[in-house]
Amino acid sequence: MTEKRRKALKTVLKAAIVVSAALGAASFVADYGFWLSPAWARVTYAIQVGVVATFVVYQIATAALSRRPLKYAHGHKVEFALVALVLLEAILAIFESGLLLRLGTAIGVDRVAPLSVVLVQSLMILGFAAGAFRLNGKLLGSRVKPARVFVGGFAALVFLGTGALMLPKATVSGSINFVDALFTATSAVCVTGLITVDTATYFTPLGKSIILALFQLGALGVMAFTTFFALFLSGGLGIRQRRMIRNLLPIEQTRSAMTTLRRIVLVTIGAEAIGATLVFFGSRDAYPDDVTALFSSVFHAVSAFCNAGFSLFSENLAHPAIRDNELFAGVVAALIVLGGLGYPTVLSIVQFKRRSRRRGTRGRLSLQSKIVLTTTAALIVLGAVAFAALEWNGALSGKDAGAKLFAALFQSITARTAGFNTVDIGSFGVAASLATIALMFVGASPGGTGGGLKTTTAAIGALGVWRHLRGGGSVELWGREIDRDSIHDATMKIAVSVGVLFIGVFALALFESAPFLDLVFEAFSAFATVGLSRGVTPELSAPGKLAIVALMFVGRVGVLAFAYTLVPSRPRELRRLPSETISTQ
Repeated sequence: MTEKRRKALKTVLKAAIVVSAALGAASFVADYGFWLSPAWARVTYAIQVGVVATFVVYQIATAALSRRPLKYAHGHKVEFALVALVLLEAILAIFESGLLLRLGTAIGVDRVAPLSVVLVQSLMILGFAAGAFRLNGKLLGSRVKPARVFVGGFAALVFLGTGALMLPKATVSGSINFVDALFTATSAVCVTGLITVDTATYFTPLGKSIILALFQLGALGVMAFTTFFALFLSGGLGIRQRRMIRNLLPIEQTRSAMTTLRRIVLVTIGAEAIGATLVFFGSRDAYPDDVTALFSSVFHAVSAFCNAGFSLFSENLAHPAIRDNELFAGVVAALIVLGGLGYPTVLSIVQFKRRSRRRGTRGRLSLQSKIVLTTTAALIVLGAVAFAALEWNGALSGKDAGAKLFAALFQSITARTAGFNTVDIGSFGVAASLATIALMFVGASPGGTGGGLKTTTAAIGALGVWRHLRGGGSVELWGREIDRDSIHDATMKIAVSVGVLFIGVFALALFESAPFLDLVFEAFSAFATVGLSRGVTPELSAPGKLAIVALMFVGRVGVLAFAYTLVPSRPRELRRLPSETISTQ
């Protein structure tokens, strides 16, 4: 075969798979998102079978047309494994022994599509993801600002989630207005937890699953998630791309991006699986059946580790069936802390322990990890003491002393990042509300699943002010000097955050009539992606909801990353102008 004919056939195959993928995606959305008549259900089924056949033909033909078929197959292991499974299912179907049909009979499902159709639907998701991931890899190596790729990825996920939540099968009523869908999707992707409609009663199991997927992806970070799968599906990224990744992900070590991102995903899945198991066995009696208990356990465990604050109870964790379940709350609190510490810190602790065991001596934690751990512990303790002292006879009344202390500790943990609550936040006094605002503003740690200033930013800012008051000089801690760039970034982030919050509060005050404290509380909760509210979220007007959406998005991607996407960069000038001292007193 001539090279010209080979290229022409490859072009035809690529066009066929693109059209097939588009039709398959449309049928997938129609099948799972809309209520179809029997006639249309048959149409979508036929399209899905056609997509299967096109996929198999494409993979086999592309391999045959390549100069080195075995090498091509080796580089596309996932695709050819699925081809093998599809062919196996087709053979078994001839003898009426389809694997998925047997599974359907075993679990009591009346209508189960052949395994090949389910596999191709899974493949469509992986295929679209792989294409986006490879495009993401190309963007990382191009002249496009990495911050713009990062922010753009979050924005794309928000709008994709908005469309998914507007599917008729996603809501109990069959519809949701655009602003509420956008608000819910943004809150999920930005792991905030603020809601304008009740997650427990407004959404169907499909809608709840979409929300679960959104805050899982949002917590992992679009860049971490896409880069991991780009490495998995396409064999790795280049040196420059990996450097770009490390600029976006606060990784302390210079290990390969693939190793780091694999560990991130494994830590996430492992922690969530352990948490879900403990929650399930600790709360199964609160549910009508084990299936409901299992889904709820997974939902709350993922929501806790992701610091998302979404709950399947209308009263959040203040629901009568679980508000006094200390195992449930304890597991949730532990997951919140672990997720909020940040991947760099967790990985640093693991490596610290491994080095200590290997060498038989005590290793050294990085300065960032020490700051994160110390600041986190201090904030948890101080917050718990403040809540216990301020609300002992208020929101915490009606409990015994031990339950009050546990509730105060839980609220201190969740106030910085997660947004769960076991007591009524609206009943907090002014002092406790201000303490909550302060904790929310600090937020989680770098590389963590929460928002806010970050513990390192708050610590560096406080140390810088203290050093300046004592006469200036370098900022030193534990025998290390914090570099000036870190101090400059922390100062700038604090200043820009205050400015963004001022604009957000001003917008809410302009459009809403709620008490000012409630609006300030709402703005800080949205910007810090916490999700606590004094009850005003469902009552917001459309402009107020959009203002909260903007605050959640900017707070999640980071004020500096967002600013970098808007402000054009310019080459650094080497010339220096004469300086003058300006009075600031």
